Amino acid sequence: MISDILALAKPGSLLLTGIIAPQIIRIAKILDLSGIVIVRGKEPMEETIAKAKEERVPLLGTKFLLFDACGKLYEKGLRGT
Repeated sequence: MISDILALAKPGSLLLTGIIAPQIIRIAKILDLSGIVIVRGKEPMEETIAKAKEERVPLLGTKFLLFDACGKLYEKGLRGT
C-alpha cells in the first residue's frame, strides 16, 4: 500500500512493488528512492514510463513474485531497512 511506502521507506531505498500507476514515480521522488522494480511481470502504464524518464527515476521490471525477487536480492547481499 502506498501509505506503507510513505511511512516506512528510507531515502536511497530500492522499492519493489506491483504498483504500475504514475503516482509511484512521484512517491519515489518525494522519498528520494534509488529506483523502482515492478514485480510479477506487470507492465507499467505508458504515463508511468514517461514520468520515470522525466524525473530520472530508474524503473525496472521482473517476472518474479515480490517474495522471490526480494529473496534473490538478499542472496546477492542487498539488505532491507
